[in-house]
Amino acid sequence: MTGTGSKLGFLGFSAAGSTSGTGTITYTDGTTQSYFLGFADFWWNSPAVGTDILTTRPYLNSASGRTNHK
Repeated sequence: MTGTGSKLGFLGFSAAGSTSGTGTITYTDGTTQSYFLGFADFWWNSPAVGTDILTTRPYLNSASGRTNHK
């Protein structure tokens, strides 16, 4: 991806547990910067470290029916 600006944001979620990983940003001058990215499980209303919750859902629908959030 390319672009300009002073912040880079990611939007995402995880299912069946939280997920995380690392990546590298490469700037046009050839320098690099490592970063850590984590996403919390979408079902639990607890953000991953260093993140915010955008929205929550009171239930989910599945093939076996509706499951209410506890």
